[in-house]
Amino acid sequence: MRTSLLPKALLLAALCAPALAPVQAARVYFLNDHGQSGLVDVYLNGVLLFDNMFPAFPTMFGHDLPSGKHTFVVTAYNVVPGPANLLETELEVAQWGDFTLRLSGDTDLNFPTLSLALSQR
Repeated sequence: MRTSLLPKALLLAALCAPALAPVQAARVYFLNDHGQSGLVDVYLNGVLLFDNMFPAFPTMFGHDLPSGKHTFVVTAYNVVPGPANLLETELEVAQWGDFTLRLSGDTDLNFPTLSLALSQR
């Protein structure tokens, strides 16, 4: 009788998948906690990470980021990073855990002061 190798291959792939995941990744979520900023996009090292983020609505799904220092840029929705950045900062991402990247600021509508912080969930 001939047996298929497919079930064995799928089982082997399922067992090896956790070993292939980044060992020092941290899961990062985003919260736009500054209502006056409107819709924003968040870039990580020049690559779009979070898109079309409404104020007061945290992301349901996070991104795995490698540990180390990264440059985060916040722009108005659909604006590429450049001179019109709302905020640009470098933050250290820890090796393990779930974190929230929170955009916050004061309520001065003329000259808002924005900040970006990474905190453990």
